[in-house]
This record gives sequence, structure tokens and C-alpha cells, in this order.
Amino acid sequence: MSVIDDAFDKRIESLGSGMDVLLIGASMIERELVAERIYDLSGSEKQFINLSRNLVDVVESSLWRRPEQYPNAVKNEDPGTTFTEGEKGLPPSLQGKLEYFLGTRDRGIREDGSRIIVGVDEDVGEDRLNFYRNYGFSLIKLPPLNERKSYIPELTIRLLSGTGISAEPDFAEGLSGDGWPADIKELESIIESVLDNRAGDTLKKSDIPLFSFDEKSNLPISYKIIINNFPFDESSFPGLKPIKAYVQVYLINLIYATTKSKEDTKKISGISRPSINLAIRNYKRLVKTFPPEYRKAIDSLPYDESSRIKAVKKYVEMYYHGKAEVVCNGNKSKMSRMLKCSRPDVYKMIKQYKS
Repeated sequence: MSVIDDAFDKRIESLGSGMDVLLIGASMIERELVAERIYDLSGSEKQFINLSRNLVDVVESSLWRRPEQYPNAVKNEDPGTTFTEGEKGLPPSLQGKLEYFLGTRDRGIREDGSRIIVGVDEDVGEDRLNFYRNYGFSLIKLPPLNERKSYIPELTIRLLSGTGISAEPDFAEGLSGDGWPADIKELESIIESVLDNRAGDTLKKSDIPLFSFDEKSNLPISYKIIINNFPFDESSFPGLKPIKAYVQVYLINLIYATTKSKEDTKKISGISRPSINLAIRNYKRLVKTFPPEYRKAIDSLPYDESSRIKAVKKYVEMYYHGKAEVVCNGNKSKMSRMLKCSRPDVYKMIKQYKS
């Protein structure tokens, strides 16, 4: 983890070796990794000590009674809302101990190079942030993960830890490609989906869901993950055209139910007003007649203002084309029968989606 290949690493390297740091981010695993990266980039010769993930345990440990014995780089986790429901920060009895310890330390950069790195959740609250500011901590909010792609391989290893599943190097490389989703939560969702559908105990790039990182599809990763798990059974598949039609009708009604406005539905969906009126009228009838397995899968698509319905339908088409091509081993006649569409349509899809 020593190569500096992005602006974030250059920023944390500039902190110096003796500045206390507060990391603000959504995932404990990611905060821990960044804490270690800060230590690596500092060039400190001191030992890195991970006392505990739980600051309550740390406050009650000997560190706070004999701080002179622990001049090392120390990483802790502030509990935030974890241990005091409805509140931010530590219980009063422990808050006093923490304040006493921080009050005995020199603020700013210490010549001996010692530092404390604390991690808090991104919704910890301004009062808690001000507490650390007052004790001289440098506050760092973790930027989107797609701005720190060098972190992805190690994060992947840590997310797989304890699952008994390993990954080939090309798996992490695939996750680092163009169109990478924005944050650690999306990475966790992708890996969870891969684990649920894996072919073996060693993950490869080919295990990554089809088209997950295709920027041209212009869809949030949450949509892609759901669509990549749509059912596909030749005996019950209603056909590509009916699938796309139901996707449109469902999403129009979802947007309309959320906005309560046909004009807003038109703006968000990119669909004409007459088509919107028709979708609203026909929705209840379609719900009763559409195959339940496919209806349930499509009905799990979320509301998202950034997603145009045409982009969702195109991605659904890409997904089922890829599925049919694998099942039919590229046989165009079989694909045509399976997708219930014409051979010219199959040829068009092959030309359009050929990787």
C-alpha cells in the first residue's frame, strides 16, 4: 500500500507524522484501511498499534492511565451512535476520561511523531466533530471511492475475509474499471451479489455481473445489481418485448405515485404524456396478468430521479441478450425463440452489445 497514485494519498501524506486525525466515512472497514494508509505514508518508524475498534474499550484501557507508554501511531473507533442510542459521542463517564487524556497531549504536530487516528460515521453530528476540532484533530472526510481506485483491491480482500472465498487479481481489476460505482456501500453490494451467484470458491473477473460497470448504460449501480438478478427461465419467460413494456409501465406508476404529478413524471421518466396516461390506466390489469416471478423482480426496482426509463429498458435488454447468448451458445435461432423476438432483432442486439 505504499504507492501514491491519487490526490487523496498525496493529501494524507502531507499531514506529517505527528498530527491527530479524525476520519469521517460510512464504513468501518474503509476507515481502518485509510488509517493504516496514513501510517504507511507518514514514514514513521514507530509501531502501528490497533488497540480496539471500540473506543469505549480503549478509554477504559491502560492507554488512558499511562499514555507515556504508548507514543505509537494508534487507531481507534469513536462509537458515534453505536453505544449511546439517540445520542452522539461517549457516555459522560467515559467522555471525561477521553477529555483528560486529550488534554494532556500537545496539540498540533508532535515532534515524537505520535498520533491518534479516530474513525467516525459520516452522520456523527457537528457537536462531535467540533469536540475533536477543539483538541487539534485534523478532520478528513473520505472522498468517493472512484477517486481512490488504488484502495479497491485491499478493500475487496477485507470484505471477503471470513467468507472462505478468495479472489483472483483480475477480480479486483475488474472492480476498478471505468464506470466504477461511487462508494464502499456499492462495492459491498456488488460483492454480496457475486457471492450469492458465484460458480466456485475463487472469484474471477468473469464472476462480476454482466455490464455492471458499463458507463454507457447511464444507470445507478443499485438498478444494475437488481436487474442482474432478474430470473430467466425459458419455460416461463414472457418475451423481451413484454418484459420491457412492464418495466416501463411499472416505473411510470412508481414515479407518478412518488411525485403525484404527471408533469414531473414526464420530466423524470423521459416518456410522453399520452404514454404516461396509458401506463397509469393499464397498470392494474398488467399486474394481474404478468408472470408473478418476473413481476416481483421488476417491482423491486427503486425510485431514482436520475434514471430515465429508456436507459432502464436498454439495460434490461442488454442483460437478457447476454443471458440468452450464454444459454444458447451464440445460436441466433435459439436466441430468437428464447427471447421471443425476430432474428433481425437478435442480429441487431449482437451488433450493438458485442464486447
